[in-house]
Amino acid sequence: MIELSEIIETEEIGRNRMLSLIHSSAADLYFGAYQAYPSFGRRTKEKILNQKNEDLEYRLFYKYMTSTDPRNAIEVVIHLSWWTAKRVTLLKKLTRDEKVEKSIKESIEREEDIKKIGSCMLDIRFISEEVALKLTNCINIDTLSAKIEKEKDIGKIGMCLGGIATSSKEVALELVNSLDIEVLSLKIGKEENIVEIGGCFGFIAEVSRETTLKLVDTVSNRIEREKDIAKIGGCVKVIAEASEKVARDIVNRLNPKLREELQKRGWLK
Repeated sequence: MIELSEIIETEEIGRNRMLSLIHSSAADLYFGAYQAYPSFGRRTKEKILNQKNEDLEYRLFYKYMTSTDPRNAIEVVIHLSWWTAKRVTLLKKLTRDEKVEKSIKESIEREEDIKKIGSCMLDIRFISEEVALKLTNCINIDTLSAKIEKEKDIGKIGMCLGGIATSSKEVALELVNSLDIEVLSLKIGKEENIVEIGGCFGFIAEVSRETTLKLVDTVSNRIEREKDIAKIGGCVKVIAEASEKVARDIVNRLNPKLREELQKRGWLK
């Protein structure tokens, strides 16, 4: 099947070789055939199920999450959370298993893409507050802080902080306090998308008033340089959703003409 290009074989640096079907519809076709015809692929199914009377789909995901590269666990969580209610139910069942939970924990530790870490935590928080809190409390602050320091994309930083804050504001605060404020300030100043700045700054505002005060001037100066009033309004609105007081601190530093324009457009109370 590899030779016929029906299955794609890929290999990434630092990961094991992976096999994947070209399209999810092809995967559904194979999976449907396995379910509809008991004799089709019997030996393969028996190996997957290990003779246990369990749902084939559950066993497939369970085996994949617990026996392949641990970093794949994050991909599975994100994948299932955006599917049907049936898949969300499947994810709930998977995360109740200690071995799967351990794989997710290791996946978070190894994953370099901090946006995926944040997305994973948000998705798990949606299905189980208990599991999300347990995983959040296991996060190595120094390791994750180092990954955030290397990330230039403010949107990804905001997603990571937001995902963690949703489960535990205490852990998010510890993470924010570990960051180099001067480095973060430089990143905010260079970020082109001010709505992303608003999102990241908003998440920080939720957990640390002290840190936001250190960044208020940087954010307001970046807003002053923005020519698109709609983007400015979007940025202020996102910050206000997190903290009305912080949004007011930002706006009070803007020039009077800009403040008046924001009020006229209804973006400022």
